[in-house]
Amino acid sequence: MIETALEDVQDRKAGWNEAVLTRAINAALPGYPDTPDGAQVAQLLDQLTAEALRYVTPLDAPRLGDKNLPPELRLAYGDSVYQAPGCAPVRYVRPRPHRTRSSSQLPTWHRSRAV
Repeated sequence: MIETALEDVQDRKAGWNEAVLTRAINAALPGYPDTPDGAQVAQLLDQLTAEALRYVTPLDAPRLGDKNLPPELRLAYGDSVYQAPGCAPVRYVRPRPHRTRSSSQLPTWHRSRAV
């Protein structure tokens, strides 16, 4: 399910945020999950999103000094109290394996001629 959601967001846009990933995971869930409670579904989505974020790379650089911020200056979800409300969330990208072409796969105008 995580793989499906990651493929979905990556196919739609090169860089995306956590909310977009959570929506894709929600779409990949079966129509009727085993948990009837909405809070349990939200908790499941949060857990699956956290797991999926282990397989992606953030595009945005971390804020200077953010790792030294004491816990009392962090919001409930971990962001700094100094971060402006509504500012752009962290964007992510899923690294794709790099494929190289052999010389026979290159266009004919790109191949070097033997002299």
